[in-house]
Amino acid sequence: MQISTGSWWVIVGLVSLLGGCFGSGSGGSGDDGSNDALRECSGDATPDEIDDNVVITAEYGESLHEMVACGGLNVALCNGVIEGIVDAIIDQRSDATPDGWSWQGDGSYVTMAENATMETRFYVTRDFSFAAAGGRVPHDVFLIDNYLVNAAVSVDFTTGRTEIVYDSAGPLVELLGQGATPPNPLEITLDGLSTFQAEFRALEFDSDVWLDDPREHAVVTYHVTTPRLATDALVTGERMRYDLVEADATREDLDQALVVDEWTIVFTNDGGGQLDGSSRYHLTGGHFELVGEASFEHSTFPETTLACP
Repeated sequence: MQISTGSWWVIVGLVSLLGGCFGSGSGGSGDDGSNDALRECSGDATPDEIDDNVVITAEYGESLHEMVACGGLNVALCNGVIEGIVDAIIDQRSDATPDGWSWQGDGSYVTMAENATMETRFYVTRDFSFAAAGGRVPHDVFLIDNYLVNAAVSVDFTTGRTEIVYDSAGPLVELLGQGATPPNPLEITLDGLSTFQAEFRALEFDSDVWLDDPREHAVVTYHVTTPRLATDALVTGERMRYDLVEADATREDLDQALVVDEWTIVFTNDGGGQLDGSSRYHLTGGHFELVGEASFEHSTFPETTLACP
């Protein structure tokens, strides 16, 4: 832990803060002076009470880490659109849905964990017969029959010619880049595969993430959305912004509430997924009030900064 010169700010790495607040060793004594910068507003709170008062900020920061996983799930879904659909046709699989995701029948896809739910939707950027530009794709993009019904790959080993034969065109067939009535059989070439993927790369998506996360001492909840972004943009490294709808954390035994005041967190598909930006907040109740910030600098866990109001 470090105390910045000439100010009351305390800079604490989240891992250190978790160890000091939750660990069974001597970290909770506060005798090392690591929380001296909070004494200006802590009144007659003991060192142990000061340490106890900031536990909620550590658990909030730890919970924000979940957005790395959420971003990774969106990357998997977008990769599933760009690469998985064509692969499924060639492999003669009927469904290309990435693991963990399910089609909801209303143009949305959902993945759920014990305390979190994520919903994603896809949109077209130009007019098609099934949706106007900007409209939601109304059919399951991962179901192969929605492109080519009963598609089967035929290979002539003498000429090397590879074709897809099918019974009829599905409602999303235009996304293969061959028009509403593609030839049957449909020849597969390297250039053709690139054409298939071009429309999938142009699809846009947006998402909602809801988290209700009971930690050891506090309960963290938030709802964030992601603005529309091209599938190819996310996969190739463009930042995905998390826009805040609401977020807070509460700790019942201290009648404590962490209230979010500012939010600028973004996800980048880089090095397995990283976050940038920060969440500023203030704390009410407990032994004393304070303000803080959980900040990411191309990292997966935040650095937490605490100060007197």
